[in-house]
Amino acid sequence: MPDFERDLAAIHEAAFGDLAIAAGGHLVALLRSRGFRAGRIAELGCGGGRLAAIAIEAGYDVSGFDLSPAMVEMARARAPRGSFAVGSRDDVALPPCVAVAAVGEVVNYVAEPGAGAAMLSGLISRVRAALAPGGVFLFDAAEPGRGAGAASRHWEAEHWAILVDVEEPPRSRHLTRRITTFTRAGDGFRRGREVHRLDLYPRAEVQALLAAAGFAVTSRSGYGDLALPPGLVVYEAVNTG
Repeated sequence: MPDFERDLAAIHEAAFGDLAIAAGGHLVALLRSRGFRAGRIAELGCGGGRLAAIAIEAGYDVSGFDLSPAMVEMARARAPRGSFAVGSRDDVALPPCVAVAAVGEVVNYVAEPGAGAAMLSGLISRVRAALAPGGVFLFDAAEPGRGAGAASRHWEAEHWAILVDVEEPPRSRHLTRRITTFTRAGDGFRRGREVHRLDLYPRAEVQALLAAAGFAVTSRSGYGDLALPPGLVVYEAVNTG
């Protein structure tokens, strides 16, 4: 899985924080609607701590995990009352909690080629074991078609620029992003490159895995008022145990 090195982590936080902010508000509203006004939230792929900061301000405790040391450093600065550690989605010990969040295609990133649905099924089982009865697993997942019409895109600001090339071969259920960053360094720019590979999961398959594990599932097209692009689906999974 990619670890979002320092330059990409900083650009991601500067340009793409709206998703985590919307998801944080959505999660707090969802938990309160279910009677959980306090308790611990475990966040996989916590990024720079935007969701965590919202949840902590609302009265929840947060344990966040991310593979990127740069992201964890930012999360600790943004949400100092949270607990953050560098760790993988696939092997961190999830604490007992009222919710698990995984925002930003966290479940799609490839750690082991070929693991695919087996990885997702194992993650779902671990999440359910950590959740209180009635607790929530809130996440988004990319499905086939996520890369349609997005062969190349770029964003820029005064001190940085980012170019993303996307490839999704037909019927492959795989997506590759080749990311080039340019970050101001003195009188010039420093270039960075990362390659992110994702497995794509059809909505029906995700819903079936969640149901088999003991979750009641609702799928949505966004977090609160924030609509997500085509090919990215939000799942609200409630532990029925």
